[in-house]
Amino acid sequence: MTTSGNAEFGLHVFKRRASGQKGDRYTIGVWEGTRQRVICHDARIDGALTAIRNEMEKAGQTPVAAHHELQSSVSDANS
Repeated sequence: MTTSGNAEFGLHVFKRRASGQKGDRYTIGVWEGTRQRVICHDARIDGALTAIRNEMEKAGQTPVAAHHELQSSVSDANS
């Protein structure tokens, strides 16, 4: 992230052809320096696109807002 609020993403997408009516599956990773962090694993296209959207939305938040969102997600998951 730059001070102008712009963000750049290095995505790695693996598409696995699924047989029958199950549809193709996607695993997507985001490069962070020399490491790759998985944002979705073996997901259908809707889930893969949602993971990309969520990653882009997080990048547009301030660190405090992103931390608050993470805390809310954790407390919702524990409910």
